[in-house]
Amino acid sequence: MRLKPCTPVLARPDGGLQVGVARPVLLRGLDAAQQSLVRAAETAHVGARDLAVLGTAGRHLYDAGLLAEDAVAPTGVVAIQGAGRVGLELGAALAAAGLRVGFTDRRPAAEEPGLYPRRALVSTCAGGAAWAVRERQPDAHVVDPANPSLVVLVTLGGAARHATAQWEHDGVPHLVISLDDSGAIVGPLVVPGVTACGRCVALERTDHDPAWPALLDQLSVRAPKPAPGIVPDVVATAARMITAHLRRAAVSGESWRIDAGAAPRRFESSPHPRCGCGAAVQTPAMARASR
Repeated sequence: MRLKPCTPVLARPDGGLQVGVARPVLLRGLDAAQQSLVRAAETAHVGARDLAVLGTAGRHLYDAGLLAEDAVAPTGVVAIQGAGRVGLELGAALAAAGLRVGFTDRRPAAEEPGLYPRRALVSTCAGGAAWAVRERQPDAHVVDPANPSLVVLVTLGGAARHATAQWEHDGVPHLVISLDDSGAIVGPLVVPGVTACGRCVALERTDHDPAWPALLDQLSVRAPKPAPGIVPDVVATAARMITAHLRRAAVSGESWRIDAGAAPRRFESSPHPRCGCGAAVQTPAMARASR
């Protein structure tokens, strides 16, 4: 264990220690060894033996929720299909988290004017995004997007069936980011056969508008150009969902509606009974087994 991020250990004038700022824990009467352990916990791992040395002080920190288990670093290759502004910024965020990222986007780089470095000697958007991430983070692992652990699809309006069919067939988890004129929907993060898929979402919308499949076909050939103001929220939400999944967090059907000037709103994407993805007929026991 160690202290949670942004939990400082501060010296108080009376000789005690204050741990934290928002909801601080005051520790008094510690000897020199105990004070050293508390200070060390700000940046280093504290084992069970160290907690025993801290005694009641360690229990106070634990009960206050200021101690956290060492986080499991996410691992894997994330392939981002769509190397526009959202794809580029998401790739940079994931690379900063230590993930390997790759881009797929055959559009000419000129279709995203001003997005990629001027000196980037590339012809495609995928090449421009890869160049930009490497330039920002020289240690970033930008790789071939083949054989990914997870795929991100950045779309306009929603995911067309043909865009996700291969991943569903191969069992590859994928996150759909659907941009639109109001903002974006981030999700669902599809675990094939377990959670609602892109077709489940499309069928639900078709229930309300039978023309939706024809409209979705038209949307699928257009590149999304998001309003700049929503990009940070979209990227932060997507990065959180991806890293949680790659840390083997519990499977969730969450999606998030993000509108300019409003707080992100969470909702559940449910399997559709007319979809053949298998998620709608899965029992709770099967779902738990897949986690």
